[in-house]
Amino acid sequence: MSEPEIDLNHEQRINDLVVVDCYDDSEVFAGWYVYLTENLEFPFTADYRTKITAPDKTTPVTVVGMVDMDECEGGMLCYVDYESAVFAVPLSEISNPKADLETRQAIADWHYWCDDQGPSFSEW
Repeated sequence: MSEPEIDLNHEQRINDLVVVDCYDDSEVFAGWYVYLTENLEFPFTADYRTKITAPDKTTPVTVVGMVDMDECEGGMLCYVDYESAVFAVPLSEISNPKADLETRQAIADWHYWCDDQGPSFSEW
């Protein structure tokens, strides 16, 4: 497997705004949660692609909020509205957001981190 390409813009934002002063996985998780909740402007439309059941298909959804930090297990979860049903999905499966710059940037930072580090946190 090839090494992920380093993007200095993502690296700097993540180091300066997310993982600064973090000493363990639980602090990194909390740093990500705070960064995302402060930078995602809800609601916004995006594509949802489940990596398990339909990896080649996307579904347009409205992302309406973040799942409470205590209810996220190993990754960031967000609520999506699809045909009047609201359910939680991994933020790593949300793409192509039609949203403001900060929202798009925060999602791109999360995807970058997931591609580099893996989306789960081992201990917290």
